[in-house]
Amino acid sequence: MPDYVKTGKSGDWIAVWFYNENDKPFAIGEKMCAINEDVYMNGYNWDALFNYYLGVHAPA
Repeated sequence: MPDYVKTGKSGDWIAVWFYNENDKPFAIGEKMCAINEDVYMNGYNWDALFNYYLGVHAPA
């Protein structure tokens, strides 16, 4: 996912952007919907996925 995650620093702040509308991340939502039509990638689900990614790949 490094192609879909960007960071920037301004003073004491670090900003993190996750580009979920690119083809590969967007495919995750399509696969979930194919498994269960009532499930879709809303903001909460993207948040959970991204927090998991950060915990594994950038825990600090």
